[in-house]
Amino acid sequence: RGEPRDPQDTPTPDPAPALMPAGTRERMTVQIRQGYLHGAHLFDPAPPMPSFRSAKLRRQLAAAAPGERDFRNMRLVGADLSGMDLNGADFSGAALEDANLEGAQLANANFNGAVLARARLARASLPNATLRNTNLGGAQCEFADLSGADMSGANCEKARFVSCNMANTTFDQTRLGECEISRCDFRGADWHQVFLTKLRMSSIAFDGASFRQVVWLECTLANVRFVNASLVLLDLWIADRRT
Repeated sequence: RGEPRDPQDTPTPDPAPALMPAGTRERMTVQIRQGYLHGAHLFDPAPPMPSFRSAKLRRQLAAAAPGERDFRNMRLVGADLSGMDLNGADFSGAALEDANLEGAQLANANFNGAVLARARLARASLPNATLRNTNLGGAQCEFADLSGADMSGANCEKARFVSCNMANTTFDQTRLGECEISRCDFRGADWHQVFLTKLRMSSIAFDGASFRQVVWLECTLANVRFVNASLVLLDLWIADRRT
């Protein structure tokens, strides 16, 4: 039997770590959300949501009456919302990465600060929707109606816009690098402080559009019209032009 241990010889345990201050947690949460918002289009594509989960979500969203469609900050990654009537819905801050919104009715919907990276928006109807600071990187938009939408600050890098109605749409500091844009109607659209890089544009109507402080760098334009358009402080460094 050993000698009894002197209580003073017992090592004192390290003090429990202090809890993270609430303010620090909030700042970290904001930073994580901002990192996701600005970088989601660079991630690998998300897998489709399982069909039983998509069906449950569809029932949940469909049950909300017009005027009560509050879906802010919802996680809808890979969800199938195709063909749904979601007019006037609030999706601000929602995660819709790789979601299927084909044929969805989204007039006057709010997507401010939402992530729609690689979303499928073929034949979706979004007139007068707000997509301020939305991540649309890699989104697939064919025959979509975005007329009158506000896309200020949106990230549309490497998105595809084909046969879309974008008349009277607002582009203020919108990022459109390396997009494919063809057979689209941009008549009356408002462009302000936009830096366009390596765009491929064909069969585009910019009639009556307003361009202020817009830079075109290494863009390819074919059959593009600017009838009665306003071009103020416009810089053109076009790689190929066949207007």
